[in-house]
Parts: sequence; structure tokens; C-alpha cells
Amino acid sequence: MTSEYSEISPVVKRHMEKCKAFCLKHYMTNSFTLLMAFHMLSLLSERCASRSHTI
Repeated sequence: MTSEYSEISPVVKRHMEKCKAFCLKHYMTNSFTLLMAFHMLSLLSERCASRSHTI
């Protein structure tokens, strides 16, 4: 998991910053679990989009 972090794209980094701000604003929390859920979802959707997968 740590090795994956060293290769995080700027897009995903920006996305995670947005998520953090969103969580703080809407949920009054900086829950790491919540952020990780958002992060994994964004990675999955990014992969699907890049491979033109249809679900």
C-alpha cells in the first residue's frame, strides 16, 4: 500500500485534497477511513474509465 502511494498521480492527489475538504465541510470530520473509501472509489473509477470498461 505504501509503494502505491509513491506513485499517486497529481489528479488523484488533487481529488484526495477535494475529498478532505469535502469531508471537513460536510461531515465535520477528517476520518481517514472515509478518505480511504473515497480514494479507493476514485482509483477504481479511474481505472475503469482508462480502460473504457462498462459496468
